[in-house]
Amino acid sequence: MGFKVHMKEFIGEENIAIVIVTYNPIISILRENVEHYSEKFKVIISDNNSKNVESVLKCFSENKNVILIKHKKNVGIAKAQNDAIKFLFDKYDEVNFFCFFDQDSFLENRNVIKLKEELKDQKKEKVAIIGPNHGSLQKNMGNLIEVNQIISSGSIVEKKVFEDIGFFLEKLFIDFVDYEWCWRAKKKGYKIFMDCSIVLKHQIGLNKKSIKFGKIVVQPRRLYFVFRNCLYLLKSGKIIQSQRKKWYYFLFKQIIFNIIFGDKRLLRFKMIVKGCLESNKV
Repeated sequence: MGFKVHMKEFIGEENIAIVIVTYNPIISILRENVEHYSEKFKVIISDNNSKNVESVLKCFSENKNVILIKHKKNVGIAKAQNDAIKFLFDKYDEVNFFCFFDQDSFLENRNVIKLKEELKDQKKEKVAIIGPNHGSLQKNMGNLIEVNQIISSGSIVEKKVFEDIGFFLEKLFIDFVDYEWCWRAKKKGYKIFMDCSIVLKHQIGLNKKSIKFGKIVVQPRRLYFVFRNCLYLLKSGKIIQSQRKKWYYFLFKQIIFNIIFGDKRLLRFKMIVKGCLESNKV
């Protein structure tokens, strides 16, 4: 499958596995997060050929609850997550729930367990995924609300749902990977929930220059994937029909926002155009 696996004796609780995709992580933050999760759960680190992957390996070589999957190149977040899921399917049949994290995002273990219990409690509903509040909604809105899509970081999915819906769409590489999976799930009759009372934490402070009017100004290269993937999903009918206008408007706002407030404006414009032109080649 194109990766190497570092394995130690493996013990976990709650039938939950934590999946973390890494790419040149800050070791101190990754160590803190992984050591916390590994107290309760199996942890799979799926590394996208980080320059400091040997430091990652060294950190957890003695931790019996951590497995490192080493990719030989940056395969993107979708394939990195899929490889971890497939590895767990093959090697650890007792794992029934998957919780995904970015290398710098964090939830307390008790909240991971709470999300799992909420997922199990939805017996009358066909639920694909339950995730935390990413800071976009008020905590006092009540615990669970139904949403059209959710970011995978901090979210819980049951094994049988992957068996029904399938894995993440690898050709997207990065942007819209989790949203596409949610939309695919909804088309099969599943519901998506967010627990507004649980807020996902990010431990790396964003550079103030990267935030304009409360919005993140992404790196120019990311705009290629944003436009390529969003247009591909729109053209292929994978986006929920009632949301199509919303996402066309989203792209329009991205053009205006990035050209006015972003640095390297010419490069940003080129990445947007390239993404639009190559949306048929996904």
